[in-house]
Amino acid sequence: MKKTCESYFVIQSAGTLDYEKGFLPEENSAFPPDEMTEILGIQPFRTHVNPKNHCCLWCACLQSEPDVLRTEQPERIAETLFPLIEKLNGIKEKYHVFFRIEIYPYEEREDSYGTLWISPKVSDFCARTGTGIIVDIYYYEPKNDF
Repeated sequence: MKKTCESYFVIQSAGTLDYEKGFLPEENSAFPPDEMTEILGIQPFRTHVNPKNHCCLWCACLQSEPDVLRTEQPERIAETLFPLIEKLNGIKEKYHVFFRIEIYPYEEREDSYGTLWISPKVSDFCARTGTGIIVDIYYYEPKNDF
């Protein structure tokens, strides 16, 4: 079965996107990704530091179908991070960053009906940490090999 959905947790520098100048970070929003790994005790699957404007990104808790159903992905992320709420809020006190759970349903399966589930536990985690939820529902055309 092909991967049809993936979800993960993101810590990102705060800032704004200027179409002429690019990403403009806010004051005190740059952070060392290795520090997030050390504080949370979770290995990220992706990090990015842009030395030009000090934008930082730390992504972890990757969940993907078919291993984890899309309806369970946000719940598993919240369960992993719930014991770390105090540490996450400490990160927000030290750095001006945003937290979010990103969900990418790549394609529809006949048996899925496009269902996503944001449980009360996920909502509670998001409320306690100021975490947003992003669902990317843009349809990506399959690549043609000709």
